[in-house]
Amino acid sequence: MVVHPAAGMQSMSVCSGTRCAVKRHAAFDAFSFLLWFAFMRILVAIAFILIIGSLASALIFLMKDKGKSNRTVKALAFRVGFSITLFVLLLIANQLGWIEPTGIR
Repeated sequence: MVVHPAAGMQSMSVCSGTRCAVKRHAAFDAFSFLLWFAFMRILVAIAFILIIGSLASALIFLMKDKGKSNRTVKALAFRVGFSITLFVLLLIANQLGWIEPTGIR
């Protein structure tokens, strides 16, 4: 039986003849979970910033243009698009198990 590292620190491959089994380290699983959790939090925060920024720009365009151009409509359309994209990404992340609901406490 030969034990050798495969793909760095994330897994070990145990080979015996023609069969190989890959075992993941518990430390890598915890680290990858924390990394993914941080990535999802940053992604949601960026989406909220884009939504609020688009809403603010629509307000500025509305006050400056006084309805003479369609920049307000475009800014609001981007806001709706960002909101729908965030909602769909949250649904997908929930279905794939990347995020879990915590409920009301």
